[in-house]
Amino acid sequence: MAFEMKKLLDQKKVFLTGGTGSLGRAFLNEVLAGKFGYPDFITVFSRDEAKQFYLQAELENNVAANESIIYENWREKVRFFIGDIRELASIKQSLPGHDLIVHAAALKQVPSCEHFPVEAMKTNCIGAENLVRAINEDGRVEKCIFISTDKAAKPTNAMGISKALQEKIFIAANQSQSETVFAGVRYGNVIASRGSVIPVFIDQLKNKMPITVTDIRMSRFLLSLEEAVETIMASIACAGPGDIVVPNARSAKITDVIEAVTEDTNYPTIVTGIRPGEKLHEIMISIEEAVNLRRIDRKFGFEQEFFIICSQLPQLLNRNGKKLLDNELSSEDSTISVTQIRQLLSEHNLI
Repeated sequence: MAFEMKKLLDQKKVFLTGGTGSLGRAFLNEVLAGKFGYPDFITVFSRDEAKQFYLQAELENNVAANESIIYENWREKVRFFIGDIRELASIKQSLPGHDLIVHAAALKQVPSCEHFPVEAMKTNCIGAENLVRAINEDGRVEKCIFISTDKAAKPTNAMGISKALQEKIFIAANQSQSETVFAGVRYGNVIASRGSVIPVFIDQLKNKMPITVTDIRMSRFLLSLEEAVETIMASIACAGPGDIVVPNARSAKITDVIEAVTEDTNYPTIVTGIRPGEKLHEIMISIEEAVNLRRIDRKFGFEQEFFIICSQLPQLLNRNGKKLLDNELSSEDSTISVTQIRQLLSEHNLI
């Protein structure tokens, strides 16, 4: 990691919404390990008191397993706030005193959002507007990074539509008189996160059950939690107003993922049919967005290659965006092999 990145969060006061989710915990662990600098403190904002309790217990256990001073002092560094992104008053009460926000709170399960689209709108869209209003009223936040998804590109389901609108809400927030930079990240399936297909496959294999898949033609982008966190850090370091940072991520055919997990080309599989709103292939960057991209310079020391989607708003167009892709960035293209998938899962202790 380049020297500059090791100081990225030095003396920052970080506000992490959805901090008890898989991504939130991974972000917190890497921050507390000092990989990207040493913040003054980080506030975990979420509405689930049980998850906050378990997260505190997890941090206690990490003290015994790590020699890092910042882990030992986690009680001084980590603050917990029970609140709901849907409630403006809740955010306004907890936000003052922070200068960097990472917004990970979301409803992100496709079937749940499809059945309850209004709930997806409340969390993903109204929650975003609440956060923007609280930031503008507070007046001291330097940067707000929102977490989006590949399903926001050409969305076909309620979750993707709500996240696409969330992107627009945050990008448009840069037109206000506030000096806060609103930028984001967009990425695909995080392999070890709750709800990811790979842990489901592994559980089915352990229980000697058939693997269930909605359609064998599918492909998906695959990122580790560490790569997801690095994408956020790339946005903190490099994104300007309205920018969305996108990793040039690996992808895989779902049939190859099954073979990698089971080590069997003929393992029993049940095809259940595509769920409402589900795509065969995900798109990270659409053909319309491909004409207005930048790359993050490798000098920053990131392990991944990143594109930046520049905003199309006239007020934010001076970002030197260029046509860097001839086609959309789709999970259907440049898929990795079964051997490479197995290596990836093994590296992250999933098999």
